[in-house]
Amino acid sequence: MKTVLHSDDESSILKNMGARIKVRREEMNMTQSDLAESLGISEPYLSQIENGHRQPKVKIYMDICKILKVNMDYIFQGNIYHNKYDVNNITQLLNMCTNRDIKIVYDLIESLLRNK
Repeated sequence: MKTVLHSDDESSILKNMGARIKVRREEMNMTQSDLAESLGISEPYLSQIENGHRQPKVKIYMDICKILKVNMDYIFQGNIYHNKYDVNNITQLLNMCTNRDIKIVYDLIESLLRNK
């Protein structure tokens, strides 16, 4: 997942949050139309969110996180890892995986533990 940097003024924060949403949406091969439909909002409204021109209600952010399989920390603060091997970071990555990917990871971990 790409890191999107942020600064402290409100306009920049909204732009960076919107950019993170756009980056993640594109990583999931979703169009604005796909995401807007899943959220029950218009495509122009989603475009305004992604461009940092509108700040939606928290419920919309929560739905975005669920659909894009990221946590609120990613949307609000970006992908900033102090220790990328931390369990919370690994959990976040797993949340972004497909069920097939999770099975592969599970089988790998099970095999590693069995061979200790």
